[in-house]
Amino acid sequence: MTNTVDIAQQLKQAMRGVAATVTIVTTGGDGAAAAPCALTASSFTSVALDPPTVLVCINRRASIHASITGRRRFCVNALRSCHVPLALACSTTGSDARFAHDAWRTDAATGLPYLENAQTSFFCDTLEQVEVGSHSILVGRVTRVAMSVDVNPLMYVNGAFAAVRSLPSDAGGG
Repeated sequence: MTNTVDIAQQLKQAMRGVAATVTIVTTGGDGAAAAPCALTASSFTSVALDPPTVLVCINRRASIHASITGRRRFCVNALRSCHVPLALACSTTGSDARFAHDAWRTDAATGLPYLENAQTSFFCDTLEQVEVGSHSILVGRVTRVAMSVDVNPLMYVNGAFAAVRSLPSDAGGG
């Protein structure tokens, strides 16, 4: 019988081969004095269309965790391939470069920081929060979506950033 540690290592190794969209999850301050928060995440997916929901997983040790769970409102910014420096800045603890990029804006309706030139920004109100192991799973009801016309997502696979390229229509599988 394989023990839990072995299975965890196998899962970690197996997930390296599963490409994931790179996102930056943000939350805004309550009032003028509260600073915005951001972190890079790749555990993100849609849940349902009725109601329109997404989920994102946040490590409970992450600096943004208390802010995002306390404010109950967040924005998931799906990155484009040109955003590698931002993804790195938001994945580094204590980085002052998180909001140095001039494409950050604040949504007037929600107060959430969002990346103006993101692939897509999903503005969410927290619908549910579930604790599993080291992470909180946040299910967000999508209240607004901002999309880029250019489809060029930043992906993460095998421990490295990657870009997506279209295959020829005759590439057929097998």
